[in-house]
Amino acid sequence: MFNILRNISYRIQGRENDYGYTIIEVLFVAGIIVTVAMMGMGSYKSQRKYGIEMTCVTKMKELAQIEESYRDLGDPALNPLATYGTFEQLQNAGLIPRIFSPTDNIEHTAIPFIPYYNIEIVQSPTALTEEPSSTQYMIFASPIVPGFRLRIFMMQEDGEVYYYSQNTSGTRQVWQ
Repeated sequence: MFNILRNISYRIQGRENDYGYTIIEVLFVAGIIVTVAMMGMGSYKSQRKYGIEMTCVTKMKELAQIEESYRDLGDPALNPLATYGTFEQLQNAGLIPRIFSPTDNIEHTAIPFIPYYNIEIVQSPTALTEEPSSTQYMIFASPIVPGFRLRIFMMQEDGEVYYYSQNTSGTRQVWQ
């Protein structure tokens, strides 16, 4: 009885065999879903890149504060000349835990101080001053993963962070 009523209802509506969606309808909906997902993927990648770069800048500023602490340490055994130190000297002074490494690799076998970046602290006698007896420092952060197209960062003792787009041959710009 119920089947007869359903068949009559379908015939009145003009549908004889309505068993679900057609393949065209399914493909159309799938195409819309894929299009929306692809539009969001570009935004996700750019936000991830920006997050990695912000982490790098924040960690560089933290490293600058550690450098100042090391210089003002006041312990002649650890820092007799009151100079700035290398990454290893900062670890020996106990300012950076030993679990951190100044470099990162693609396999992440060590815990890097700055993820996705290798850092290098360079001591320079004439970085910002004309006085040759005072020692200054610069911190360089270079990316290890070329696929992310991350920027190269440099920070001087004055706290100003500069970046280069892909290589150091281009013009440097101030990080805002």
